[in-house]
Amino acid sequence: MGQPDYFMGIVTLVVGLFVFVVYWLRRRAYRQDAANVLLGEVRTAQDQLQKVQDHVARFQAENDPDVEVGLIPAHLILMPDQSWSKYKHLFTRKIDRHTYDALANFYEKTVTYDRAVDYNNGAFAKNEESIRSNVARMAMDQSITAFDELEDPDIDAPANQERIEQMQREIDSIRKLYMRNKILEYQPRKPVQDAKAQLMILGTLDMSVAVIRLKQLSGTKN
Repeated sequence: MGQPDYFMGIVTLVVGLFVFVVYWLRRRAYRQDAANVLLGEVRTAQDQLQKVQDHVARFQAENDPDVEVGLIPAHLILMPDQSWSKYKHLFTRKIDRHTYDALANFYEKTVTYDRAVDYNNGAFAKNEESIRSNVARMAMDQSITAFDELEDPDIDAPANQERIEQMQREIDSIRKLYMRNKILEYQPRKPVQDAKAQLMILGTLDMSVAVIRLKQLSGTKN
């Protein structure tokens, strides 16, 4: 091998080593960012989970055991964003199998809970729409009946005032009765039961080791 070929080989080796180091640093930085994202999501979910558990405990203390309407708080989602499916491949060789499975299980149960809440909220949105429609229909029927009983064709006539006031009281009573009568609402049990099941499992999961490992991989101390 001549001297030029020798130096060309050295240059090729140095360039290759430089490219590898740059790739390695970028991949490490990407993995650190991913670990930081996952850490934030897990902590958020744990905070939200505590709020949900507090709500459920208060609700069960204040209501009969068979009452489920309102048991699952509609405004509390455990994990608005989940990135485990996007980043999990980065950690197959960086965390042990037990910790990896713990993270996968935590994300699975959290996402399942949130889906159950979304479905339950959708059912109550349909209930509200149905209630408004039915109350409006009953109010119209009551109004037609009352107008047929008016003593004077002029709706504003003093002779009609008492019947109109009575009609308004009847409509208000119908609205209040309908809103209180939960039997008339569609109450899907499956999403509530699914959410309760996920809460029970999530309450038993110990994520302390996973959180510590994510902190190490993210390079953060807090």
